[in-house]
Amino acid sequence: ISSIDRGPAIVGHQLMWEGKPVPPPKLQTTANPYLPAGIYPCKDGYVCWFTVPQWGRTAKMLGRPDFITDPRYATVEARLKNSQELQAIISAWMLERTKEECWAASVAAGLICAPCNTVADLWQDRHLKERDYWVQMDHPAVGNTFVPGPPFRPTKTPARLRRAPPLLGQHNVEILGELGYSNQNLVIMREAGAI
Repeated sequence: ISSIDRGPAIVGHQLMWEGKPVPPPKLQTTANPYLPAGIYPCKDGYVCWFTVPQWGRTAKMLGRPDFITDPRYATVEARLKNSQELQAIISAWMLERTKEECWAASVAAGLICAPCNTVADLWQDRHLKERDYWVQMDHPAVGNTFVPGPPFRPTKTPARLRRAPPLLGQHNVEILGELGYSNQNLVIMREAGAI
């Protein structure tokens, strides 16, 4: 199972609509015992970065191996004490690079990093395209569109999408009927604006 295939499946209904990226909230790291870690801006968006407990690798990746023994950053306590200065150094490094460059450098250094993808990023993601993740189908509200495919792909029983995601309330009659509501109850609920 591809782990990246599961992510868009969670928010698949939102991916059908045109969206605008919203910057993540500013991370408060002054009380973070794992500094440096958090969401950092870069040239073309944001990355989520977690370096624990790899301070030596982090310092080398930043091009500052001297930080490993620098008393301002050599220990967790020192990094916390000097967190604003350290955050500024890391942020400057990140802002000189794209999400892809930050991710690649972090992976090469053995650090955990992931891009904070926008909807547009997911549509263009090379991995999802190579796996034919996006499925084309006709949707009653948006017409011919692409939707996220199955988040897993068993070889003996291939998963497939049979119909478009439902519209709001599209299956009210069937579901509420199964729960014991009569047609008369449904009319009353509809007139009251409940469904």
